[in-house]
Amino acid sequence: MIKKLLLGFVMAVVLFVVITYFSIRAICFKPGFPETIILSQPSANSHWQGVDSVLLKASDLYMAGAYRNIIMGENYRKAWNAPIKVPVVWLDTLFGGVKVIKSGGGGQTRSLTLADSEGHLFTLRSVCKDATALMPTTGQRVKLNNMVLDGISAGHPYAPLPVAMLTESAGMVNTHPRLVFVPAQVALDTFNHRYGNRLFMLEYETEGKNGDWTGFDNLISLMESNAVAKKLLKNPLDRADQVTLLRARLFDLIIGDWDRHKRNWGWISHLEDGDVIYTPYPVDRDNAFYKIGGIVPWVLNRPYVFEQFRPFDKKIDYLPGLLRSARDFDPFFLNELSREDFLQTASNLQQMLTDEAVRQAFLTWPDTIFKLNGPAIIANIISRRNDLPEYAEAFYGHLARQPQVMGTQQRDSFVVQQRGDKQVSVEVYSVTRSGSMVRKYLRTFFANETEEISLFGWGGDDVLSVWGKPSIPVNFIGGEDNDRFVPKPSFSINAKIVLIDDPGGMDAPDGYKLENKTIKARMPKE
Repeated sequence: MIKKLLLGFVMAVVLFVVITYFSIRAICFKPGFPETIILSQPSANSHWQGVDSVLLKASDLYMAGAYRNIIMGENYRKAWNAPIKVPVVWLDTLFGGVKVIKSGGGGQTRSLTLADSEGHLFTLRSVCKDATALMPTTGQRVKLNNMVLDGISAGHPYAPLPVAMLTESAGMVNTHPRLVFVPAQVALDTFNHRYGNRLFMLEYETEGKNGDWTGFDNLISLMESNAVAKKLLKNPLDRADQVTLLRARLFDLIIGDWDRHKRNWGWISHLEDGDVIYTPYPVDRDNAFYKIGGIVPWVLNRPYVFEQFRPFDKKIDYLPGLLRSARDFDPFFLNELSREDFLQTASNLQQMLTDEAVRQAFLTWPDTIFKLNGPAIIANIISRRNDLPEYAEAFYGHLARQPQVMGTQQRDSFVVQQRGDKQVSVEVYSVTRSGSMVRKYLRTFFANETEEISLFGWGGDDVLSVWGKPSIPVNFIGGEDNDRFVPKPSFSINAKIVLIDDPGGMDAPDGYKLENKTIKARMPKE
């Protein structure tokens, strides 16, 4: 009897896989980049002149019947296909006249960088996406491209609009996105074929010298994550605004934005009491409110498969997956903050995002779109906001397990001390350009939270001093120059101190040897 049941189950699974495979292959997608569906097309001779708005659909590519909705999920198909009215813009009059600087975009999005006469930079980012380039080779070979293309429907085409207002309520900078329709026009020149007659999100660019739109005084420039990381490693007095970044990352959890890698952040470098501060702000909100359903996505999005594609529900179902895309970003830029910082920031954010602020944010949507998705998304946001302290504590624990502490390219002194019962403090002192020594880092770690601490020396003749017997293992990764390990009088020979450097790259007392193991810093890289 058991064998018959098992055989029946296996046959049912095989049958389901076969039916699903051919169903996905049968989904018909137009080749190439999705077209904007224009519903109020002007006469052929007008060339859009005198037209101030247009009725359109983002795309009709994702409409599906009941069976496909069951297999691939209902997602936001109706929003993609819903008619909305959008203003028409002309580049020669936009902001007093803008010029196209360059074209670009990631694997899915087409974009144009624009500049006005005052040096402000803007980006036109296509609302429609093309995920063909992201399809794994194996998937292409078995003809499952359509599954990836259909997955675009899980992202809301107009998510950046309410998210921008929510960001303002949370006390953070946003790029002021707005929907525009760009008709074919002389100012586009050779870009007309790829960019003319399409729907775009128009917003400020994340780089450039003119950042007066951010509202920051003493602004130096707008930067990307890689450049900020290099500055922090080079100049001991420079620092990142980690509290603001934490608030932004907790906000990401509330809106379910899982796609927060290094390229999805801008940074404002500005002077504060003579020091250079880097304040982050989020960009690219295509994956906020990510709604994925259906049998196939449910199977694929199990933890430890494609764990980062978390569905936007009232509860976060798997926090590590939601944090995955920032796995090389968070440990570098959020390495100073305590559990109390996480909980206090969560409490502050809860107070900022009132029910009324959440509801007002979605009035930026056309009425048609709000009726389709507004109430459900608002309910999810409020639920996740209410549970934010729980998520903040889990986020803290996630980062506290294996923290990393950064030195600089200058000479640094790392001081590790056992303090109290199972508490270890780490201080870092660095030499500035003027030759003075400043403390650039201080944090206490707890043995019940932290498995090991990694200290990165980078450049300069760095020194590691250890007092007592640290209750948490410490890895000291030397930099390019001559480094030293200096046990202090109370140091215990049984302490778990691992020294990692090239042969001859570090001086240590007899009995200590350099390890060959490799510990790489988790940080934004080229």
